[in-house]
Amino acid sequence: MNKKKPFVYKRVIAYVIDLLIVTLISGILTVVFTDNSSYEKDTERMLDLTQKYTSKEINDEEYYKQFDELNYQMTLDSVSVTAITCGVSIIYYVILCYYCHGITLGKYIMKIKIVSSNGKKLNLGNYLLRCLVINMVLSNFINVFLVETLSKTSFLSIYSKVSNGFTLLLLLSFILVMYREDGRGVEDFMGNTKIVNIKDEEVNDNSIEEATIINEVKKNKKERSE
Repeated sequence: MNKKKPFVYKRVIAYVIDLLIVTLISGILTVVFTDNSSYEKDTERMLDLTQKYTSKEINDEEYYKQFDELNYQMTLDSVSVTAITCGVSIIYYVILCYYCHGITLGKYIMKIKIVSSNGKKLNLGNYLLRCLVINMVLSNFINVFLVETLSKTSFLSIYSKVSNGFTLLLLLSFILVMYREDGRGVEDFMGNTKIVNIKDEEVNDNSIEEATIINEVKKNKKERSE
């Protein structure tokens, strides 16, 4: 294994920490700025439906029929919640990460960071492309668009395909991170990025600086001898 490749567990833990932070902030903003009572009622109905299905009070056909109805209603009632979550995600994973030079709180704790994979300076677009995939922002935007523009029947027929597609994308990304030598996932290829240990990056920067100094010394010696 490449010694410069961070252990997968570091990335997973950093991801969970960041997810908890974004979820907490989004939850607070949702309570303060929105009326979430309808979504809470939908959640209670979903839990009740699951309990009935588990206790075999209803059969498979009835369960999936009611599940689709509730799923549509929950998505419709959670548009404002989803919008807030997407906004917080973009601020945290894109803007904050850009100004902190590829480091989020989770990554800081786990001593890893996002860097360019091609030597070019990263911009907001690079971080945004990562965020759209790995932080589920694009899938949330698509779900909001679908539920606001399509009929219930059309939404239900497309929703599962979209969800399954993004689930497979995340699974593919995890497999790539696990088995690629450079540890780059789908989000890294989209954003032209990679994840490195902070210490390794510091060592690399120091090596470049030392090489530059050595070259300058050699150049000066050569000029004097001439």
